Amino acid sequence: MDWIKILTGERISIMEGSFQSINFSVGIDNGHVFDPSQYIYMNIHVQIEENIVEVVENLRGPSFTLQATRLGVTTIYLSAIKPSEHKILSQLVMLEVYAPPEIHPSDLFLVPGSSYVVTVKGGPKIGSRVQYASTDDQTAEIHKFSGRLSAISPGNGTLTATIFGDGGIMLCRAYGKVKVGIPSSAVLSVQSEQIAVDRTMPIHPSLSEGNLFSFYELCKNFKWTVGDKDVLNFQVANKAHGTGQDLNFIQVLRGISSGKSNVTVSFSCDYKLPNSFSKSVSYSASMSLWVVSDLPLALGSQATWVIPPHYISSDLLPYSSHAYKKGDSSSEKGIDYSLLGHCKRKTEDVRNDDIYIDGAKIVTKDSGNLACIQAKDRSTGRTEVASCDIYIDGAKIVTKDSGNLACIQAKDRSTGRTEVASCVRVSEVAQIRIMADEFPVHTLAVGAELDLPIKYHDTLGNPFHEAYNVTLFEVETNYPDIVSIEEYNGKVHLQAKSQGLALVQVAFVSDPRKSVYAIISVGLQLYPSNPVIRQGSALKGNTVLVGAPNEILTNVPFPAKGYAFSVKFSDAQNTLFLFDCAVDPVSIGFTKPWKDPDTGNSYCLFFPYSPEHLARSSPSDAPHQQVSVSVKASLREDHNISGSASALFIGGFTILEMDKNALHLNLTRESNKSALTIIGNTNVEVNWHDKSRLSVRPVIGKYLQYEVKVFGAERLREQLIFSLPATGQRVEIDVSYEPEERETIAERANLRLWVGLFGFTFVVVLMTASIVCYFDRPVRTQSVVAFRSPSVAAPVTPERSSPAVAMNEESPRTPQPFLDYVRKTIDETPYYRQDFRRRANPQNTF
Repeated sequence: MDWIKILTGERISIMEGSFQSINFSVGIDNGHVFDPSQYIYMNIHVQIEENIVEVVENLRGPSFTLQATRLGVTTIYLSAIKPSEHKILSQLVMLEVYAPPEIHPSDLFLVPGSSYVVTVKGGPKIGSRVQYASTDDQTAEIHKFSGRLSAISPGNGTLTATIFGDGGIMLCRAYGKVKVGIPSSAVLSVQSEQIAVDRTMPIHPSLSEGNLFSFYELCKNFKWTVGDKDVLNFQVANKAHGTGQDLNFIQVLRGISSGKSNVTVSFSCDYKLPNSFSKSVSYSASMSLWVVSDLPLALGSQATWVIPPHYISSDLLPYSSHAYKKGDSSSEKGIDYSLLGHCKRKTEDVRNDDIYIDGAKIVTKDSGNLACIQAKDRSTGRTEVASCDIYIDGAKIVTKDSGNLACIQAKDRSTGRTEVASCVRVSEVAQIRIMADEFPVHTLAVGAELDLPIKYHDTLGNPFHEAYNVTLFEVETNYPDIVSIEEYNGKVHLQAKSQGLALVQVAFVSDPRKSVYAIISVGLQLYPSNPVIRQGSALKGNTVLVGAPNEILTNVPFPAKGYAFSVKFSDAQNTLFLFDCAVDPVSIGFTKPWKDPDTGNSYCLFFPYSPEHLARSSPSDAPHQQVSVSVKASLREDHNISGSASALFIGGFTILEMDKNALHLNLTRESNKSALTIIGNTNVEVNWHDKSRLSVRPVIGKYLQYEVKVFGAERLREQLIFSLPATGQRVEIDVSYEPEERETIAERANLRLWVGLFGFTFVVVLMTASIVCYFDRPVRTQSVVAFRSPSVAAPVTPERSSPAVAMNEESPRTPQPFLDYVRKTIDETPYYRQDFRRRANPQNTF
């Protein structure tokens, strides 16, 4: 053997936990391929770089089976050793193990007229594309590529996300549900019905179905009221402007004093129904909230850390003695930390302490002592100081059950000074926040990034001092095309992608009803971002607005006039601005500024590169999938003043072997197969009618090829249709197979065959006749006369003659009586009369 080849192409995608059979072949350089039954004797092995798959079936035939065990990406190849000790390796194949795909969110409720961009979680990521579909476009329709779902009318529908790989092969599919309806009532949503004095908590309305994503875009005129402003009030009113939308659907409450107060909201929603109808529905909702006051004496509350139960903190206690090594002279200068108080002590033992409580009095003894005073509210059950469920481990604080409180004593060994370092209260994580004490409206420029820290609070709204990885939360947005989100290290990372308004939700995984929202408004980038002007003067600025075309961009057919991105300037009076255009990524194509002489409008014209150019310039990065193309326009005098817009680009394909003006493929008897090479987007579909006579199969190499082969000897007229559903591109190739030449040759061959058979038959008949005539030749005249002679004479000695004459003479004559006896005997022989030769000449019996 000279080579081994894995017959799956450059990439393999396997779902986690599933099995997949991988085909391969072995051959030699002259083109011969070994029979699969011989593979078992070749000692072929599967080599895997990362152990994310396992070989569950050995190589005993033309394939082997892999089981995906964990997520990841690796490469595999086959190896074998020849008798000459030379090692043979197959090509490297990238293998991806992906999680089962899911449409997110899997179950969605929307009101008529609202929208949401769904995404796919899991599924293959390498060399794949997603297409969305809805089973009922009258209820909700979804964009085929972007996943933007638009609610149309009340009803239920099913969403489908199909993931395709190279060559348009379907890899997997995910399903989701969507319900469209008009809720009849609204409620107020908070994470707790209690709040401490001087603590804050967000509040927002929700309809009887769905969440804030379902309706906020269609509702307006939010009016909030508080029953008792001395108990509870709004921290700050939401006065965000410039978005063209009422953003007052979220408010932040602050506890003022102890008591109970009602909170009420009223608003209206304009639902958009089919046929341009609109329905306006008014809602109102209210609820009561308790404000819990502090204890009469709570001086230690400012020095109390709130920590979750069953938690080990980081090194919160600085300069602990555990940081010094044994034998180090500095170890005598460390700081010791310990808990104040003891557990389960009797009253008599407490009175022996240097500091203790007698009713409302504090009793002390010797100086130099330190203690904390316990305060317990019987009505609320607030816990006491000093608990056995909290202890110190070096510089870490370790907690057990919730509801405990303890104080930590710090003692400096070098000076002997003792102080209360901090108090620790153990409480359950009950609320989640994006940013504390700030209204959740954030304005970003396109391309800007922002990190939002996630904070945890207890039931009363007290923030946790530390709570790393104590609970899981998830982040989602309704418009990932406007702002992208990513969670890491307890933060939410935002990146503004395009102009618009998006809503970001952070919720507990265990209880999604406890959630908090942030409003992200993405606008144009202004320059300078922090201008300085003199008092009494005015600042005039200019902004660039770029608008993207509504159609999908593609390079086949090539847009001769380019794709027009409109460019507008905020200073409409000055129309003499010179601007430059740029495209990102630059490998897709090029742009140039253009001004329409008829209308005076300015544009950035985008011209994509052809599939052949993309394949030559960057074969590994050629856009086989959809790509977001961003066109930027900037003032030539100041490139910092710019604007951009994005559009979806889906590359087309070309067939190398075909002339664009003559799409015809001729096949003959000598050449009954051919190959068609696809350049560009390989997610094509191939269709034809007569699949019994015509075979079309993909052959994946450096480029995707389709082998076209004709079976049978009859004439064939067929049409191959290569289509790209993403762009609607369609290429029709006529395939013809003409067997006339073969029929002429066959007729000549048949004529020669018949002539040969006739000649052979004639020769055989002639030879047979000659042989029969030879054996059936009559006896000479002398012999006949002798037979008829009645006389019987004795044998006569023949006369001597010359040798030449003797050769023509007969043998000595047999006596007549003997001939008569022989004739009689022969005649009486059974079945003899059936042989004419014997009966006619008895001499033939000798």
